[in-house]
Amino acid sequence: MEECIKRFLEEHKSINIEKNYQLIKHLEKDGEWKEEEYTIYILENIEGLSDFQLVLRDEEDFASLTRILKSQPTLFDDFLAVSCNNHIEVHLNNIGRFASFRLGKRKEPIIININYNHNKLDVSIKHVETKETTIGFLASLMKGIRLTKRSSTVLIIEGLDRPSSEGVESDVRNIINSVLFDIECSYGLTFETANIESYKRLRFRRRSDYEPLPEEPIQLLYKRYIPELIEYFHIAQKVDYLPFKYICYFHIVEYFMDKAAYNLVSRKIKNLLSNPDFHIKSNEYILQAINIFKKENEKYTTDKIKVGRVLREYVDMKSILEHIKSLSLKEHFDNEHELQCAKTLNICAINFTNENNFYDTLTKRIYALRCSIVHSNPDFDESKAVPFTPTPENMNFLRYEIEMLKEISRKIIVNSIA
Repeated sequence: MEECIKRFLEEHKSINIEKNYQLIKHLEKDGEWKEEEYTIYILENIEGLSDFQLVLRDEEDFASLTRILKSQPTLFDDFLAVSCNNHIEVHLNNIGRFASFRLGKRKEPIIININYNHNKLDVSIKHVETKETTIGFLASLMKGIRLTKRSSTVLIIEGLDRPSSEGVESDVRNIINSVLFDIECSYGLTFETANIESYKRLRFRRRSDYEPLPEEPIQLLYKRYIPELIEYFHIAQKVDYLPFKYICYFHIVEYFMDKAAYNLVSRKIKNLLSNPDFHIKSNEYILQAINIFKKENEKYTTDKIKVGRVLREYVDMKSILEHIKSLSLKEHFDNEHELQCAKTLNICAINFTNENNFYDTLTKRIYALRCSIVHSNPDFDESKAVPFTPTPENMNFLRYEIEMLKEISRKIIVNSIA
């Protein structure tokens, strides 16, 4: 084995290999569990696969990986797929009844011919042994991942020789959306791409602030949480596509936009009524009240202002700052960013010097991304109506933004019951 690793490293000098050991339990025939120790090799810094650690166990694994690396594989960022010299494989999950069973009964794949962006593509969908495909083999080696089935469905694309300016991953997403929905409508086979979030080694570490599970009975207070908000929160956790995930969390902010306006108006009117000279200057105060209502009319008050009010009412600067520091993301949010879409989308830095600056810049940043993703009612500085483009770089940026918006949403749910 040592000689095999030596030859491998001679061919791939940039790869790091760490020898380790793994305990695996086996159920013996007599019903007893037996532990055996196995030697494993953890590979890092693999070109095209640098965000992942692969776990290899024997010479056969090294030989298979060597063959794959010769084809210059590149794993996609947002779903489980790989490109090898214009041969693209996409791992699919079954989300419909009997789709894998019906497809598995066929010996031959489903063949589709489609034209896309001046490319004549050959697309095939087949059910195969997982390790027979490049993407299946790589997924089976990813550290911490165990594919639950020996066989899987894979979609293969050949002929994407001229990708668009948005990049291969965006093109493949477009092709998949078109092909899979037509297949679903015509033949009742329903598949979707596999969420790579479950597989990807994040560039930051979440520090768990959860308590150990209780050994004794615990006492909880009943809280009237708003069911719709908890539903939005759970939907966001289930959604794979990052722009949709962002919007799901934003819905929790949006839920209180009108309520925050109502609370503000209510406070202002109460302040007017509590003036000791109200009985003398009633006409003047009534006119002020009318102007307050007028300014709160949708015609005069933008959604961005309403978002800012929600954040000011339910979110505390200190808790958000502590959260992003715990993820080692402070530097990310301290900086301005330029996202390359059809036009450049400018994202402002969050200013933590004082509360006014914090809420103003936080509102601007969240609302800019929201408008870019839904590209409706754009109301943010120079970057007007710039639709979000899901390039790998932009999706990586959005991952970090979602970490903050998720915490903001959680705080809103908790603080809204007070």
